Amino acid sequence: TARDGQQVVASFRTDATDPDRALTESQVTLLRMADQFGNHNGGGLAFGPDGYLYIATGDGGGGGDPLGSGRRLDTLLAKVLRIDVDRADPDGAGYTVPADNPFVDVDGALREIWRTGLRNPWRIRFDRATGDLWIGDVGQGAWEEIDRAPAGSGGLGNLTVTNWIRD
Repeated sequence: TARDGQQVVASFRTDATDPDRALTESQVTLLRMADQFGNHNGGGLAFGPDGYLYIATGDGGGGGDPLGSGRRLDTLLAKVLRIDVDRADPDGAGYTVPADNPFVDVDGALREIWRTGLRNPWRIRFDRATGDLWIGDVGQGAWEEIDRAPAGSGGLGNLTVTNWIRD
C-alpha cells in the first residue's frame, strides 16, 4: 500500500552483492489501483504452477464492500489477478496478460482479472500436489473465509468456501 493509499504492485532488482537488498532505484510499477479506504488492501502474491504471477487485491475497504468491487469487472479491486511478468507488453507495460485469462474478451472487463467474487483476499497459496489455489479471504463481522479454486479455474464462482468463526 502506497502512502497515498493506493494499492501498488511493483518489481525491483536485487543488489548483486546482497541478494536480500532491493534496489529502490530499480522500481518498476506494474499496477496501481485507487483505494478509497485504509483497510482491505489484500496483499497476497504467489507464482502459480503455470509460472504466472497471481496478485490478491482488497475491495477498497469499508464494511460490506460499499463500492461493490467484488463482483465488478471494471476494477482490479477485490480480485485475484494473473499476469506474465516474464514478457513485457509492447505498449510499455512491464507485463503481459495471459491469453487464457477468463475476461480477456469480455467487453468492459479488465484483462488482468483471474478470479472475482472476493472481498479482501489477503493470502493466497497453491497446493503443490494438485495446483489448486487456496485463498484466505475476510468475511464480515464474526466470519472469516478460506476458498479453494480448482487448478486452472479462473472467473467467477466454482469456489469451495469454508467459513470460520472468529473469536
